[in-house]
Amino acid sequence: MVQNLIKIKFKAFSLAELIIALSIFSLITASVAGFVIESLRYEQNRWRKVLATEKFEENVRALEDLRNISWQNVVQLTDAGDFYTQYQGSGYQIVPGKLIENNVEYYFNVFYTNRDSEIPVDAPLGILDLNSRKVVFTASWLDTFGFSNLQSQNMYLNNWETLDLKDSTFDEFSLGNTTDTTQITNTEGGEVKLKNILYANWCNPVITLNEYDIPGNAQAKTVFATPGNAFLGTAGSSDGVSFTKLNIEGVDPPVLQVEGDFDGYLINDIFVVGDRAYLSTTNDSKEFVVLDISSVPYSEVKSVDLPGTRDAYSSYVVGDMAYVAQGRNVHTVGLVDSPGVPTIRDTLTIAGLFANVSEIMVRGNYLYASLNWDWYELIIVDVTNPLNIFVTSQTSVNDQQTLDIYVNESGTRTYFGTNSSSQKEFFIIDTSVKTGARPIIASFDTSPMSIKGIAVIEEDKRAILAGTGGTEYQVLNLDTETIPFLCGSMDVNSGVNDIYPVVDETENAFTYIVSGDSNSDFKIVRGGQGGGDGFGVGYPEEGEYISRVFNTESATTKYYAFSWGEEAHFGADLKFQARSGTSADLSSELWVGPDGTSATFFTSPLGEYFPLSFTGKQYVQYKAIFNSLDTINTYILKDININYQK
Repeated sequence: MVQNLIKIKFKAFSLAELIIALSIFSLITASVAGFVIESLRYEQNRWRKVLATEKFEENVRALEDLRNISWQNVVQLTDAGDFYTQYQGSGYQIVPGKLIENNVEYYFNVFYTNRDSEIPVDAPLGILDLNSRKVVFTASWLDTFGFSNLQSQNMYLNNWETLDLKDSTFDEFSLGNTTDTTQITNTEGGEVKLKNILYANWCNPVITLNEYDIPGNAQAKTVFATPGNAFLGTAGSSDGVSFTKLNIEGVDPPVLQVEGDFDGYLINDIFVVGDRAYLSTTNDSKEFVVLDISSVPYSEVKSVDLPGTRDAYSSYVVGDMAYVAQGRNVHTVGLVDSPGVPTIRDTLTIAGLFANVSEIMVRGNYLYASLNWDWYELIIVDVTNPLNIFVTSQTSVNDQQTLDIYVNESGTRTYFGTNSSSQKEFFIIDTSVKTGARPIIASFDTSPMSIKGIAVIEEDKRAILAGTGGTEYQVLNLDTETIPFLCGSMDVNSGVNDIYPVVDETENAFTYIVSGDSNSDFKIVRGGQGGGDGFGVGYPEEGEYISRVFNTESATTKYYAFSWGEEAHFGADLKFQARSGTSADLSSELWVGPDGTSATFFTSPLGEYFPLSFTGKQYVQYKAIFNSLDTINTYILKDININYQK
């Protein structure tokens, strides 16, 4: 039997080939595994993005629902941290913090946003829009490999469901109330601003519209004044009323009314303290007369027969002591309240044989006297002891007539005027020291006017000089006392015999003058510190406008932004406060600003939020506070807007 042998041969693998094969297998396996894992990671992230999108949409619906219920639900979240929404019971609730669900962290933040008419919402160059909010939703998680993933989405909400209370027309603003210094105008449909006023200025003197004619032909000689009153005296003729008291009210024009008068003397000077008027007269047996002017008719209660026959020209009263200038002498006279003859305490001769003591003033322990027709024009007398008065200083400036004098409150400066055709007439003397000849600080030439009356307004640093001849009313600027200069003047063609400055309770300033005008002896000149645009036209320093009381018709009112339209001007200011209540009578409610206290104000016209204390109050009112810092400019309020929700 023949056997056929079949040989099968196998190819042998080397070790290298085996390693390569295993490596290829591993790579393929790793690639497949990596692909599978990446696919799982991708799917996981995609799924979480889907969850995030769904959560975003849920939050959008929740916030829109809450916004529709109350804009306050959104407002109170602004810049307040992280929040998420959660459905509880019958609706969504806002929960502080972050929600972790399916290993995904969810939260949102609410921010202020900007707006401009030509720039989209949240434009960086826009302006703050209090009626809108930007909401940023965020979802974050860690994937399979531990990498952080973040997805965010923005939305914008606004208060389109809220209501507005407005003032923007003339008729609407007219429902509110202005103060004396504010006005409602209709230049552009209705606006509020400070009222135009005329700033009186000592340096722009103007005779007011009202004057007074003392009955008869007697010459108006002297005037004394207190706020709201002028006291007029006549001399030179018995044909006229000797003493008149005028009540003066108002400014433009002032209203004059005679309260009472007294007759029987020719009067050179008047001094008034309380309900007593002290008269310096030409009567030889009653040179010094005391009137009771507390009631009409006025009555004479005391008089003094001074030594000799010369007239009394001036008097000054301090407490219970009167100082009376008569001819060459100064007398100290003790006054008592009970009827009787006042007692002469001392008499001092301070002028030459033919001279007169024309005017006196007392400051502290010293009396200052101007002399007429003497070698000296200014004398200082120590009156510390009324029983023993004596001269401490004598000063000469030009050996001329001197009719009036003014001494500042501290006694350190004395101002007087003279009658000279060839030398200066007005002088400022340093009387800070009371001995020796006092130095002249400055002088001024009023020629051809002879000075009869002087008034110095210390606070405003102005001197008013009045008299006869030339320009009869001249005002000097004393800002630099060593260089006085004329800052204003006017003609009083009949001449001025005496002047007296006065400032009333509302800071209105005047100079009262008595003139040689037989038809209007008494005149009033308006004065003041000036202001406005240089011509006296401007605005008051402050004023207010109080709106009508708005009714929201809801006891659950929520108040949001308060904003307004304005025309701003440099040198002025406008701010607001508001008040609210449960009844239409808000008179007892406190005016407050954004923080709910009276110490703050609404100052941004773009809008600021009402304090939460206003919530639940049906009635609201605002107050606009205007300030003109330079008296030239005023803000103009054009409209206001109160944003609220019932």
